[in-house]
Amino acid sequence: MDGQRWLPLEANPDVMNQFLRQLGLLPTWQFGDVYGMDPELLSMVPRPVCAVLLLFPVTEKYESFRLEEEAKIKAQGQDVSPDVYFMKQTIGNACGTIGLIHAVANNQEHLEFETDSPLKMFLVQSTKLSPENKATFLEKDESIRVTHESSAQEGQTEAPSLDEKVDLHFIAFVNVGGHLYELAFVSHLVFSLKMAASLSPLPMGKHQKSAFLRMQQRCVRHSWLGTPRSFASQWWPCPRHEHGTRRTREENTTANHSQVLNFVSSLAFLLNRLACGMMTKG
Repeated sequence: MDGQRWLPLEANPDVMNQFLRQLGLLPTWQFGDVYGMDPELLSMVPRPVCAVLLLFPVTEKYESFRLEEEAKIKAQGQDVSPDVYFMKQTIGNACGTIGLIHAVANNQEHLEFETDSPLKMFLVQSTKLSPENKATFLEKDESIRVTHESSAQEGQTEAPSLDEKVDLHFIAFVNVGGHLYELAFVSHLVFSLKMAASLSPLPMGKHQKSAFLRMQQRCVRHSWLGTPRSFASQWWPCPRHEHGTRRTREENTTANHSQVLNFVSSLAFLLNRLACGMMTKG
C-alpha cells in the first residue's frame, strides 16, 4: 500500500476508548476485551454489543483467500444494504482507526456525540461518498490523523517505526438491518451474513457461511463495543493479556475451522441482541 503511512494503533481498549473520546464520542458505549468464545467467557461479556473488531495475522493463506473472494464478488456481485457505511483503506497501518470508524458509523443511531465532535462531522460529510472517496476524505482529515498519531504512541508496547511491516490486520463486524457485515477494508470487500431472528446462536447452513469461514485458520484476537453500565465497578473482571498489534508472532493463537465457525455463531448471537432492541444507555 503506497502513499501515506500511519503508526499502527494498538489493539488495546483503553487506547481505543481514548481515541474516540478525543474525537467527541461520549462514553455511553466503550470497547473492552473478549478473551475467548467459550460459553463461560462469553457470559462475562456485558450486553448488548453493537460491534466487534477482530485482529488477525495477514498470511499467504489469507492473501490467497482474499484474492479468490475479491474475484468472485467482482464477477457475481453482492447484495449490500445502502445503509452500510464502508470505506476502503488507502493509508498504511490505518486499519485500526478505520475499524473504529466502521464500528461507530454503522451505529450512529445508538451513540452520542459532543456538539462539535470532529468524528461526527467527518461521518456527516462523508456518509454519501463512495468507499473510494471516503478513503480520500480520510487522507485529508487532520483531526483524525492527529488523534491517531497521538493514540498510536499510547498503550503497553513501544510504537514501531513508520517503515516497519505490520502483519496484523483489523476487521470490523456490525449488524445493519438484521445482517452481520464483515467489513474487510484491507481487501476492499464487504461480506454479508443473514442473522438469525432469535437470540440463539446462528445456524450455519450451506447458504449462510460467512466468507472467512472457508479459511482454515486465523488468529482470534478481538475487542467488542459494549455499554459501560454493565461493567459494575470495574472495567473487566479478568487480568489484561496479549494486547496490541505489536506483539510477537509466537503470541498469536490460531483457530481451526470449527473454532472459527463457533466464533461467527457467537458473534452473530452477540450482535443479534441489538437487532432485537435490547439496548441500554449509560
